[in-house]
Amino acid sequence: MLESQASSWIYVILFTLFFLTCIRVRGNFKFLGSFFRDLTEVRERENLFDATMKETSFIFLILLLSGCSIGVLMSRAVPLFGQRLHINTELPDPGFFFGGELLPAVICMVIACAYIGSMWVCYTVVGKVFSDTHHTWLWVRGFTAGTGLGAAVFFPLAILALTYPPYTVYILAAAFVMLILVKFLFIVKGFRIFFTESSLWVVFLYYLCSLEIVPLVITFGLACSLLG
Repeated sequence: MLESQASSWIYVILFTLFFLTCIRVRGNFKFLGSFFRDLTEVRERENLFDATMKETSFIFLILLLSGCSIGVLMSRAVPLFGQRLHINTELPDPGFFFGGELLPAVICMVIACAYIGSMWVCYTVVGKVFSDTHHTWLWVRGFTAGTGLGAAVFFPLAILALTYPPYTVYILAAAFVMLILVKFLFIVKGFRIFFTESSLWVVFLYYLCSLEIVPLVITFGLACSLLG
């Protein structure tokens, strides 16, 4: 019963964010089209999301939805990997409200949202240090767009993971494929923006390790550590 009530709270969190996001977009699918162009194109054009507070709040909500959905999926992945690595991933029952699977899910939601926010800051800082403001803006916009588009897949997968636990492995595999696809498109965009000389291959490899691989490993390792 406690586990069922905990799952209900996770549903409430996800669907509240989903409905708030839908209210902000109000059926205007140009937002999704702009996200896809921002993720794949490098040419200069007007930014759809610079105009009003409505677009800004929509971006914030969809990034939050994406982060929380990823957090739920992460909370499902940690026990699977923990069992393979012989890590204790069971938390003591802290009471009614945070009982069952709610506390691990909330912890992973916070970690995932912190990852998205910290990466946004990292891309902004690195871009401004090694390039100009315009190219940095294109780069960060691509990251924002990729994360926002990911919500369209991560949210239903998170709901499926909560609803059909026996299929968790397959759901996590689908989420991982989506993550790799979004990362690949974003990396390609960054390569087209910044790496215009063949001599920059070493720098590109260093970027892959320091900004794309290591933070993901640290994020998942932190989740395993906190839930261990």
